[in-house]
Amino acid sequence: MKKYLTYTDDKSSKFWSIETNGSSYTVVYGRIGATGTTQTKAYGSAEAAEAEATKLLASKLKKGYVEGNASDMPAAASATKKVMSTAAPDS
Repeated sequence: MKKYLTYTDDKSSKFWSIETNGSSYTVVYGRIGATGTTQTKAYGSAEAAEAEATKLLASKLKKGYVEGNASDMPAAASATKKVMSTAAPDS
């Protein structure tokens, strides 16, 4: 799944995108025109990552974000990168 959303009102102009890749997803968000911030989160399975990504997407749509044109998305979000994992540690 790969989705690009935008939110624009009198006070803000933001984008938010999500892309699943196997057992993880990557979110990029920020002000339209800026590089944005990247967050990657890993799960124990592809199904868990897809379910969480779908939940996050629904949440953004409920808040008023609308699907935008993915070609407007910044090429790389190198400003800030956070990586999180919910996978069980190796023993």
